[in-house]
Amino acid sequence: MIFKNSIFIIPFFIISLYHVAYSQTLYRWIDDKDTIHFTTHYENIPLGYRNLVQKQEGVDKADTTSEAQRREKNIGSPVISPIEEQAEILADASTFQQEGNIRKAERETRVKVELEGRYWITDFTAEAKVTESGIGTDIDLKDDLGLKDEDLPDVRFTWNTGPKSKLRLAYSQVAYSGDETIERTIEFAGETYTVGTRVITDFDVKYLRLGWAWQFINIANGRVKLGTLLEAKGALIDISLDAPYLIPPIKESERFIGGLPTVGAALDINPHKLVNIFAEVSGIYAGKYGYFLDGEAGIKIIPIKYVSILGGYRILDFQVEDDPDLAQLRISGPFVGITLRF
Repeated sequence: MIFKNSIFIIPFFIISLYHVAYSQTLYRWIDDKDTIHFTTHYENIPLGYRNLVQKQEGVDKADTTSEAQRREKNIGSPVISPIEEQAEILADASTFQQEGNIRKAERETRVKVELEGRYWITDFTAEAKVTESGIGTDIDLKDDLGLKDEDLPDVRFTWNTGPKSKLRLAYSQVAYSGDETIERTIEFAGETYTVGTRVITDFDVKYLRLGWAWQFINIANGRVKLGTLLEAKGALIDISLDAPYLIPPIKESERFIGGLPTVGAALDINPHKLVNIFAEVSGIYAGKYGYFLDGEAGIKIIPIKYVSILGGYRILDFQVEDDPDLAQLRISGPFVGITLRF
């Protein structure tokens, strides 16, 4: 008796299952946190998201759906059962949900702001010429006036505006000084410093950069990023020569202010999530106004999310010119630093 009744129940169950699998409409929407949701009940969708809904319809509306068109094109292909197709839809839903969670996790773990301090161990050369009525001497500040190498502090603030772009503000300042009995006569700003005169020299440099990097070339999911670097560079240079033991004493000062936009490239290689290899160069030549060239390469180690340590080598070469007066500075050497990441 039970077996006879089963004969009628089993077909009824199969038909019902077929109808459920093909008649359900699956609604999909993404909320403002990039979380993907699915439901078969339209009334469960929040009002604010109903205009963003995508829906997957069943067989009873198949004549007007893309699914029906796909099935028509696949005539002769292996038949997919309703249960198998519903399983595929649910699998797609799971994949969409995972992708949304990955994007959300990437946003939450991405470093937004970096504050970096560097200590630059430098070797420098510097030249200056300051004329009066067209008369002036080309001066090598290191050889003629005895200026010594000084290590240079450098501070940077970086705002990572997206996975491919960042804004950066950088500031460097250095003060060179010398106390030398000169071995040749020097003309500076209309004053003559004769051979054998003791001259005290101060040479102060303030260097400011504001730049934007857009690394639009992205290889292997961010392991290699390359793109353009646009910067506005400016320098303020003060030079003074003081001969306090002459009678009367002589002291002359001159100030140079220069700024130029520069273009270049920025490269990042990330072989491991804790390692970043970086390199960049930017510059411009502006004829009678001078030039700027700034380049560096190094490696950054990230032992924890909020702190990194770095080291590398950097070259800075620029000239500020107001023909025939000029001030030129070239600094190069290794650097070390630490970055706070937020």
